[in-house]
Amino acid sequence: PSGLHENATNWIVYEDDLDLCANDTFLEQRYILATLYFDTNGASWIKGSSGGRKWLSQKSECNWYDVECSDDGFVKSINLESNNMDGTIPYEIESLHSLQELNLEFNKLSGPFPLLPSSMLELKLNNNKLSGVLPEKWPPNMSLLQINHNKLSGSINSLSLVTTFRVLVLHRNEFNGTVGVHFGGLKSLTYFSLHKNNLEGSIPEDVCLLRDGFTPKLSHLSADCLTDPTPPKVSCPSILFEDVPCCTECHN
Repeated sequence: PSGLHENATNWIVYEDDLDLCANDTFLEQRYILATLYFDTNGASWIKGSSGGRKWLSQKSECNWYDVECSDDGFVKSINLESNNMDGTIPYEIESLHSLQELNLEFNKLSGPFPLLPSSMLELKLNNNKLSGVLPEKWPPNMSLLQINHNKLSGSINSLSLVTTFRVLVLHRNEFNGTVGVHFGGLKSLTYFSLHKNNLEGSIPEDVCLLRDGFTPKLSHLSADCLTDPTPPKVSCPSILFEDVPCCTECHN
């Protein structure tokens, strides 16, 4: 390894008092968490850099601050929001094969969108400085993606292939293009925020139909659809045959 990852390797080899064997089942995940620590300036974290549950202690990584493991000892949740994390999310996160929830919101993370393990269910990376485009493939059972207030760009339409999404919080980025018709296939979607982006075109009819009925599943749909004082960037029609707005919230 080179660069910051060399720090994680050196810690595992020379400094880690747990001193796992090279063939230990948990060596890889311990290395990955050490990489996350070093790549995000762990010494300056608010939580987890000191105390009884500090990261890089001789204890099992399952006892590190806000790391939760399954009964068989594999990391399933990491929750380090508002923690003064500064740097990039290491690509090795993809190899945490039991990780279901990752919450790194309200930090200073930059760089590209991370690769995700197929086990991921909920991801919160909002209020950071991430840039670049979204991946083409997503974990198949994701239910929540919260990535608002970043600098992400490109198309959002790869998200429409994951029909299990309940919450998509995408506002205040730099996404462009149109909202794809396949989002209408997300029958469990309850919250969909798109405003303050560079999207254009019209919200597809199939998406609007998720707002139909006395108790619509999709209770929040926001876009840059405000008509005054200029024509809207995104057209948000009424639901067919009813005077019910497709969008619940319009911005300019």
